[in-house]
Amino acid sequence: MTRSVLRSYLFAPGHRPERFEKALAAGADAVILDLEDAVPVDDKALARDRIADALDAARPVWVRVNARETPWFEDDLRACAHPGVAGVMLPKAERADDAAQAASLAGGRPVLALVETAAGLWNALEVAQAPAVVRIAFGSIDYQADLNIDGEGEPLLHARSQLVLASRVGGILPP
Repeated sequence: MTRSVLRSYLFAPGHRPERFEKALAAGADAVILDLEDAVPVDDKALARDRIADALDAARPVWVRVNARETPWFEDDLRACAHPGVAGVMLPKAERADDAAQAASLAGGRPVLALVETAAGLWNALEVAQAPAVVRIAFGSIDYQADLNIDGEGEPLLHARSQLVLASRVGGILPP
């Protein structure tokens, strides 16, 4: 992956391969094939297989894996050690070790760390400084649920600002 700024991300659910080609043709800077929130629990393994079948080194995609605490985490990441995977989106990133483990299991792929919890925000600089992390993203809905926050504007301003600061100090691309 180059360090160029990716401005638009388009997600496609991993269990819906008929949507992969449409996503790739849509003109987004990056396509993220999703193994996490968009995929029902009973379809997790199926989604991983469908993504693996569709990977093409000539048109690399990002893959959002399931979080570290899930039973799918390691299998998801091992499937990402394919030349058709540009990088890994890591949900519930809370520690530098989360990103390091993800990158290791995914064959050294870059990590886009998704901060979605109070612990993730507390440790945002540590996450930003993890060698594999190229960018942080904010999972505001899960963050709101974790902290029992209502509203999207001002109630999230502090968290958003902290992620901008952590990214800058950590020397990575802005969120």
